[in-house]
Amino acid sequence: MSRGSSTRSDVDFDVLIAGGGMVGASLALALSVTPWRIGLIEPAPLSSGENPSFDERATALSWSSRQFLHSVGLWETLADGASAIRHIHVSEQGRFGRSRLHADDLGVDALGHVLPNRLLGQALSEHLAGCDNVSLIKAGVSAIQRPANSDEPVCVRDSADREWCADLVVVADGARSRLRDALGIPAQTVRFPHVALVANLEVERPHQGWAFERFTPQGPMALLPLPEADGVRHRMNLVMSLAREEAEACQQMDASRLLGELRARFGSHLGAFRAIGERSVYPLFQVRARRLVDERVVLAGNAAMSLHPVAGQGFNLALRGIGDLAERLIETAAQSGDPGSPTLLQTHARERDRDIAWTGSWTRGLVEGFTLALPGVGPLRSTALLGLDRLGPLRRWFVRQAMGRKVGLSRLSRGVAPRR
Repeated sequence: MSRGSSTRSDVDFDVLIAGGGMVGASLALALSVTPWRIGLIEPAPLSSGENPSFDERATALSWSSRQFLHSVGLWETLADGASAIRHIHVSEQGRFGRSRLHADDLGVDALGHVLPNRLLGQALSEHLAGCDNVSLIKAGVSAIQRPANSDEPVCVRDSADREWCADLVVVADGARSRLRDALGIPAQTVRFPHVALVANLEVERPHQGWAFERFTPQGPMALLPLPEADGVRHRMNLVMSLAREEAEACQQMDASRLLGELRARFGSHLGAFRAIGERSVYPLFQVRARRLVDERVVLAGNAAMSLHPVAGQGFNLALRGIGDLAERLIETAAQSGDPGSPTLLQTHARERDRDIAWTGSWTRGLVEGFTLALPGVGPLRSTALLGLDRLGPLRRWFVRQAMGRKVGLSRLSRGVAPRR
């Protein structure tokens, strides 16, 4: 018998999302088209500087992520603040090999876009404020209680010692997920021997839609195009992997000296590096949950899989995941079904496992492959980059991976808006 969850009085919510960062808030917005009661628990307001998900960092959005944001009605709000990626330049410092990837390879206007996180936070906050069936709970989550049997809801306790029960709890509280640990779901962690230095740069030349991935002996160095802001036209977002000691030294270094060192590692593609904004340092690791579901619980975002930022795949992998989950839940709601159905959750988990395994493998392989210092490996890497540049079928295949254009992609991640 269907649970008919939208009419149940013994639960507070049909779906409760623990974690209101970019992933959790995006899922809440996607599910707002259902008749269900949606809860979103997050201690910091979405549009404030207190929420670490929506700080001054920028996120590279793949083609599939832009399509998802269009499906849920956000892209029109965000488009003017995003910068299109029309070309990608991949190279290795001190080597002859390079690859150039172009939107024209697949006949699209852009391979992706770069968006300041704070703009996404503002847009999500504004749109969710207009959703009558979405409740925002300003609190952290301190505990989770499994249901005693399959017919009972799952309950969480927040930092204000209130209990909230739901037919389904989505755990989206980050890579160091306390709820994942509380559920006893093990996670495999790979700690990389470096951290990320993140900052915005002003450069001499216009970026013209180019994004750069530069592999250096210290680690990957990405420069992503940013839109004009505060009268500064030529802006790039820097994400650079360094040993912790070097990254911390770069935080304190005189700006002119640091800009000179960055230019020496990057090259002359963008001319002189003129100014650098606030510098932040973040740890780098890859975390993969051993399983994605528990009784009436599903993991999402970094709680399911957290990636190294090379190739900018982390948030895009997460959005493909919640696109799949939201689509299944929307269809279930239309049939007055059970959002915590084991069949629904297991089917979702099987679909996501393939994408998670593949994306985790190739991004980790890029990092480890370009940091190998064995004799003869450098020329092989250069040859591989040249092959990618010159072999059209291989280049188009790689571009499709970076864009998230995969077999089995949900309708939401293909830009098809759900029926209201």
